[in-house]
Amino acid sequence: MPTIRHHREVQAIARRVLADLGETITPDDSERTIAARATSMMKRLGITATWYYDCPAFVLLGSRSCLSVSGANYVPESEPVGATNLVTVDLSPSLNGAWGDCARSFVVENGRHTDMPTLPEFKRVWTQSDNYIGE
Repeated sequence: MPTIRHHREVQAIARRVLADLGETITPDDSERTIAARATSMMKRLGITATWYYDCPAFVLLGSRSCLSVSGANYVPESEPVGATNLVTVDLSPSLNGAWGDCARSFVVENGRHTDMPTLPEFKRVWTQSDNYIGE
């Protein structure tokens, strides 16, 4: 029977993957490549299962950014990130019956992830969100 400590360990792995993932996002990436990379990163840290259908990393970006899709029907697409985008990644790791659930949105400007967006459409919302790491 998993304890709170086990759930926290799984959640810590999900947070670590999301903390490291942003720097790996490139303009040529897609939902498919980002989901595969996040899944691979979790595997390297010991996570080999998911509790959410068969969807360890749920990624939406670009034309699908505002969609609400069930994991039962989710298929990652191949639309490229490009120079400017908002990429949302939701991880659902599971290990020995303990599970985590952690999501983060990544702003991409000039083809690179940034924690300090400069475009007004990102900056206005970002500085009011939990993703904001600034002052």
